[in-house]
Amino acid sequence: MATVFTLLAGCRKNVVDVRDFGKVIIDSISPGSGPSGMHIIVYGNNFSYKLSEVKARLNNLDVEIIQTSPRRMMLYIPEGATTGKLHFIFDRKNPTNDKYDYSGQMDTAAEGPDFIIDEALIPAPITEKVEPAEGKAGDVITIKGYNFSDGNCKVLFGTEEAIITEITPTQIKVRIPKTTPGTVSLSIQQGRYTVNTGNFIIQETPAGVKEIYWVGSDGITGTINKAVIDEFGNAVNQVLYGAADGVVNTTFGMVADEENGFIYWIDFNNVYRGNTDGSGPMTLIYTDPGPIIADMGIDKNGRVYISAWSSTVPGNHSIKRFNGDGTGAVEELYQLPGEPMAGGLKVDAVNHKIYWTTYMTLMVFEGSFDGESVQPAKVLFDGSDGVASPANIALDPAAGHLYIMDNGHGAIFKGALDGSGSLERLSVPGTDIIGASDIEIDPVNHYLYWPLYDYNNGAVMRCKSDGSGVQRVVNNIRYASFLDLVL
Repeated sequence: MATVFTLLAGCRKNVVDVRDFGKVIIDSISPGSGPSGMHIIVYGNNFSYKLSEVKARLNNLDVEIIQTSPRRMMLYIPEGATTGKLHFIFDRKNPTNDKYDYSGQMDTAAEGPDFIIDEALIPAPITEKVEPAEGKAGDVITIKGYNFSDGNCKVLFGTEEAIITEITPTQIKVRIPKTTPGTVSLSIQQGRYTVNTGNFIIQETPAGVKEIYWVGSDGITGTINKAVIDEFGNAVNQVLYGAADGVVNTTFGMVADEENGFIYWIDFNNVYRGNTDGSGPMTLIYTDPGPIIADMGIDKNGRVYISAWSSTVPGNHSIKRFNGDGTGAVEELYQLPGEPMAGGLKVDAVNHKIYWTTYMTLMVFEGSFDGESVQPAKVLFDGSDGVASPANIALDPAAGHLYIMDNGHGAIFKGALDGSGSLERLSVPGTDIIGASDIEIDPVNHYLYWPLYDYNNGAVMRCKSDGSGVQRVVNNIRYASFLDLVL
């Protein structure tokens, strides 16, 4: 018998009185007064997740419930409402469960405090979301919420008032003012209310770069593009040359000769020249016998340097030089047997040096304007230093540094220009450098620039030379691969 009793006792359900946790508590409403036709927040406990389970009334008027959760409800006070108590009705049943036996009855009604209608009051703003959560001076951001009042609303970044460009009862578009970069509080002042929406990060305004040129694609043919950077660091984009001008294929390397008003780019094994303002036709100035020219640079004398693949001697990579107007002889400065894929190339015009990468042998080289007979190619970094797939390099001769865009690691590395020491990986997220084929530097302001290769969300990115402060400088560009800066 003892055994039977124990089994029966073990099968009994625990009895739980739902009133222990089902009581609806109304703590407060915010604000407690205001005009009709506004939104308010009700705070408390044991509300419902489901809009279908809750109804509200103010005097004899139905009140729309916009949002509900166990601790918070948002209500819309209808036009024509009058002062009175808020009443809530909850349509819900006791829970059922194999383990517990629920007794009692969950609250099905609750009474809140009075809401005072005063049509002369300006409503309290309610903020829900700020998009995006960071930006630079001059950018327009969107604040979403409720009760925004045109003519009565101010938006402050820290203590700086911003210009509102558009306002509706549920949305504010506002231009970020000129102020010190960093984290500031973002607040809204409206009538007697000040609402803090949280912190906002103000990015540094791109300075020092006035024009950016890049090669991209419209999805079918290549495009040669330019962005002019305004005082707020915003980019005004234009296509200089496209299919209608004779651009046929996806294009590669890009260099700008600001002094003479020219830009140069590569179409497989052809080098073209155009004007920096896009006027006049594009001109073919050089055709290489090999199948592909990988990248290019230019010196102060207007001579163009290229890294080329060879078809006549399979597996040979070469560095060549010729005049920017296409006249005169072509000089072969370096030849590297056994290297099938040339990579990025940069020119140090002050110190008469050339630097280039190779994809297959994973190396970064240094050479001289005088060629191999005077200075043999010097390996600065290779796989033993952690290099996986060096796509391109940026040079900062004054600081003695170079930067490697490494597609194999999805990373940017910093190293000594003479190849000494080890490489330092910068803290740039890999998602911000997907498919990047190039990297440039503004050495005066210490910023790196590179293209983010994407059809729908392509951009020119930048960060500080220590890897911090990553931001988009040029947006809405397609398949950007190589770029150059005019400082």
